[in-house]
Amino acid sequence: ERPLRKPAHFRNFVGRRVAVRTNERHRLRGEVVAAGEASVTLRTDGESVDIPYDAIVRSNLIEEAGTR
Repeated sequence: ERPLRKPAHFRNFVGRRVAVRTNERHRLRGEVVAAGEASVTLRTDGESVDIPYDAIVRSNLIEEAGTR
């Protein structure tokens, strides 16, 4: 599970699944659909969630079978 820290990391993995923990103790898993300068957008359970980078405490790429 590769850690993601910078906007460029998220841009490299648009279309892939990630796990994100925010400073408000929210834990989200979803597909990266966009990675802008200030925030990343995840698709989780059919809805899009915009998360500012400064709110992210930890984030990791979720390795899926056959993606290595």
